[in-house]
Amino acid sequence: MNVEKTNRVLLVAAILLLALSAFTFRSSVQRADRFERGQKFLPTLDLDSVAEIVLREGSEGGTKEVVLRRTAEGDRFVVQSAHGYRADNSEVNRLLRKFLDLKLEKEVGEATGDLAEGLAVAAPGDEGPADGTVEIALRDAADQDVVRFLLGSEFNEEGASGRYLRRLGSTSNDAADGTADTIYLTQGRVDLELESDSYVDQEILDVERDQIVAIRGDGFAFVREVDEEGQRGELVLEGLGEDAKESSEARTLKGVLSPLRFASHHLANAQDVVGLVFDKSLQIELADGSGYVLELARQESAEDDSKAFLRIHGFHTTEQVYIDRDASEDEVRETSELLERANEVAAFTEYHGSWIYEVTSTVADRVGVDASGLVDES
Repeated sequence: MNVEKTNRVLLVAAILLLALSAFTFRSSVQRADRFERGQKFLPTLDLDSVAEIVLREGSEGGTKEVVLRRTAEGDRFVVQSAHGYRADNSEVNRLLRKFLDLKLEKEVGEATGDLAEGLAVAAPGDEGPADGTVEIALRDAADQDVVRFLLGSEFNEEGASGRYLRRLGSTSNDAADGTADTIYLTQGRVDLELESDSYVDQEILDVERDQIVAIRGDGFAFVREVDEEGQRGELVLEGLGEDAKESSEARTLKGVLSPLRFASHHLANAQDVVGLVFDKSLQIELADGSGYVLELARQESAEDDSKAFLRIHGFHTTEQVYIDRDASEDEVRETSELLERANEVAAFTEYHGSWIYEVTSTVADRVGVDASGLVDES
């Protein structure tokens, strides 16, 4: 009798525990689904899964689009919407960080037609997002959406600011939290760069001037002095008289590669740069036997908005590199480094040979400097 009574007690206890467990689980799910002010919009975003970023902005003049695509090697992005030129990784990382840092201030309401249109988060049509709406798509290597969402009108009131946001599509996460059909207000402003050129890596080279051993131009040459012990001295203008001094133009010329940047880029066979005459050049030689040739063309116009264009290629003084089977370990290392550098220069020339760069007047004045401007006449 005592055994039966004990079993009944245990059975009742088990039933109560099961009911309590179910209640606790349901409560936890409800708490997880409940909106909390300040929660992250994309708390589980895996950046390594993002192979493409698409930004589309609607306007009365049509849709503007920025497309960033991860390379096959996976180490960087290219700006597909800027002829596939390589992207500035720091700018891409800054953009992804903005998405990761997105926090929600409050739920505004269901994404019904009138409310969505009024807050500029209506679903895009065949012609793209509406005026004032930005559509963001993060896609994986299989061209599937990781997440797609809209940024709409800005909110500014009583010192508070934010932007209306709506998630699109349906994913496993959407099924759990229901965010696909809800409009939110973000915490703080959300500003995005929506021009392709904003993501282009505009740095061509960054070589410190102490690595340069010679700069040769039209009618002049700077050569680095070397003492009897092989120690390198200063870059000095050849033929400079004893009482003459180098001009400020000469001093700035020595830093032409630190860094060398462009303002905009063009495919080498583009119609707007075909026919340019590159009649100025600089040959810059480095201590490791490599170097670069910079060529300049100027395009004058009646509107006094002249432009300057640059093309560049690398070279290496070693025509053939091979490793002797009887070489020492140090000789093998030096030869390997030489071979690596020669391959690096060849890859540089292969890539940059496809482009012509529009440069600022500062860069143009350095590359196109006249020999007469290198001596201080005062």
